Amino acid sequence: MRKMNRTWSFALTGAGLAGVALTSVAALAQDLPNPAVTFSYSSTLNANDNLGLDPTSAGTSTWLDNKLGLSYSSETATSQLSFGASGVLRLSDMAGQGQDSAFDNGTLNLNYARQGANSQLSFGAKYNKVDVAFFDPLLLIPDPENPVDSGDLTTAAAGSRETRQASLKFETGLEGPFGMNFAASRNERRFQDTVDPDLYDTTRTNLSVGATFRPGARTGLSFTVSQSDYSAEDIDQTDRTTRRAVLGLSYAINDATTLNASLGQTWIEEDQGIGPGRVHTEDSGLNGNLALSHELVNGTVGLSLAHDIGTDGKTRTDLQLTRAMDLPNGTLSLAIGPSFQSGGKNGLAGTLSYGRDLPQGALRAQVSRRFATNDQSENIDTTRLNLGWSHDLTPSSGLDLSLDYLNIDSDAVGQDRERARLQASYTLDLVNDWQLSAGYAHTYSDKEITGTAQSNSVFVTLGRSVSFAP
Repeated sequence: MRKMNRTWSFALTGAGLAGVALTSVAALAQDLPNPAVTFSYSSTLNANDNLGLDPTSAGTSTWLDNKLGLSYSSETATSQLSFGASGVLRLSDMAGQGQDSAFDNGTLNLNYARQGANSQLSFGAKYNKVDVAFFDPLLLIPDPENPVDSGDLTTAAAGSRETRQASLKFETGLEGPFGMNFAASRNERRFQDTVDPDLYDTTRTNLSVGATFRPGARTGLSFTVSQSDYSAEDIDQTDRTTRRAVLGLSYAINDATTLNASLGQTWIEEDQGIGPGRVHTEDSGLNGNLALSHELVNGTVGLSLAHDIGTDGKTRTDLQLTRAMDLPNGTLSLAIGPSFQSGGKNGLAGTLSYGRDLPQGALRAQVSRRFATNDQSENIDTTRLNLGWSHDLTPSSGLDLSLDYLNIDSDAVGQDRERARLQASYTLDLVNDWQLSAGYAHTYSDKEITGTAQSNSVFVTLGRSVSFAP
């Protein structure tokens, strides 16, 4: 029981620093009834001497977050369903703003998946609205596929950020000689009552349709067409459409070695500007991928080469060596290699993930570096780092240490951003599944124009999560 609670408390500790006291109960899923209804409650008292990360602090801010969460989950041999709702009632005394009370971080989510004899379907939707003063971009670090731009590292004292996300994916013919697939997603981000130009509304819509033909047991052929639409209420009023057509080949050289290759064309159309000064541009180029993977006794090894054009029309080529290993007490995965862009940023890119179970705790590390062209056609170099260590002091108490780091190096003037946080927390299991957690964090911020800033914060959280069969 102790190990389960430590996992829950580690997530709780990190979220408490951002004004969110209790995270998802996914960490408890292994002990839930099926189906299950979970009710969670927590109260977190926070104090921060520079919440806005300003070069000169406006003073100390204190706030009390009371979070309520309710979720439902059900799983059968062929389907999984989960949905939930949560929100925070905040009582605050903010530096320079005075006392206030508000409902924040309202979240709704729904996920459904079904596996048939020869097909599968998945659907997901999420809604969230959060005060930008309490939005924590460092929580984006664990997902390297989630794009991060300079706007995410902007600290604003007023306004809210609203996100709406939905995705649908359907595949049929998974085992037969012929298959088809369809995928669609939409992501909307809206800001209200903000004044910073880095905080602007965006909408992303993606559609793809594909077909697969398997002429033999070792060979698969595919054809996929996709379209991605992006619009932003930025200074340039950007509207962009990206279309791709891709032919793919998958071939099993032997039982342990597989070759995957694809070749296609990318078309990009973009409109920027206002009124008569609006400019229309078009770019196109080849996209392709070549990857070889081989299964070993303790994991896999592979080599891949990828090529495509970015939103600015420049080509990028990535060469990566991959290795995944099962270790005696953990796992290790590595993908590393050079990244080249025509007339842009070049360097060594990749990801490293490491996890190890210790006699009385656990150790984890995740590092990534990525070169890309973002939605504003800016060439950026993004570095993410997450280190964590947990140690059981007694059967009912433990210590957690973590380091989070996010750096965005952009070729656009004034858009370089850097943020880091070192935190330590102590967790104690109380009676009747209540848990007490307290900690300290030091946060560092550096912006190209405004310079460096630092903050110190402390928090105390008391929470409980209860699950039962409906």
